[in-house]
Amino acid sequence: DVDIDLALLFTPDYTLPALRLAKKAPTWEDPIRVIGHPFGLPGVIIMDGRVANPDAPRPNGYQVSSYMFLSALVAPGNSGSPVVNSRNEVVSVLLVGLAPHRSYDPGGGSTYARLKAFAGDYFERN
Repeated sequence: DVDIDLALLFTPDYTLPALRLAKKAPTWEDPIRVIGHPFGLPGVIIMDGRVANPDAPRPNGYQVSSYMFLSALVAPGNSGSPVVNSRNEVVSVLLVGLAPHRSYDPGGGSTYARLKAFAGDYFERN
């Protein structure tokens, strides 16, 4: 979905446990973890943080109109990483990139509502 910069990818590798979509949206200060590969580093890096704002408006020039700001330290290469709550349920997908003024975008991702609208049916079936 180009409007929210998300895609679903499927793999035949069923050796990993499936991630589940959270049943409810996170709130301010909920603990989260970002699981990914910042800067393309080998292995998986897990960064802890909190939800700084679950549904913040974004300034003009960004692709999506709302954003979930996070306090976890993230970097380019983390884009597409799942953001999970304390029950290891997905609450967001991380978006990292260059802001319109060419500095790094602060850590954040799709809002829970946008993620659920886009992929909720898939998560509900599995």
